[in-house]
Amino acid sequence: MEKLTWAEFEARMWDHNEKNNITTKGQDEHPLIGVVVYKQGDWFNKTYTETERSYRVSSNNKAFIPGQIGNSIFGDCLDGRDLDVRLDWYNSDWEVDYCYMESE
Repeated sequence: MEKLTWAEFEARMWDHNEKNNITTKGQDEHPLIGVVVYKQGDWFNKTYTETERSYRVSSNNKAFIPGQIGNSIFGDCLDGRDLDVRLDWYNSDWEVDYCYMESE
């Protein structure tokens, strides 16, 4: 597993969509899939495992598609409890530890 910064992760998602001429959410039948792992920090009210702080996201999110008006990023927690979480609402508070790609 190659650990990526948020900037590197975001760039790979953008590059994928640009190369494949993806212009709308849901258009890509084979999106990139990656995981964002958040740091344990003061913003959480208890201690969470790494799995509980890890969210699977795809390149099908508006934030990664050139020309989109929105910047939404939805993800599913790897523990299966938090599904379809609007992560862009938390990214200003939660600090990303690292990211990695599951598919490319």
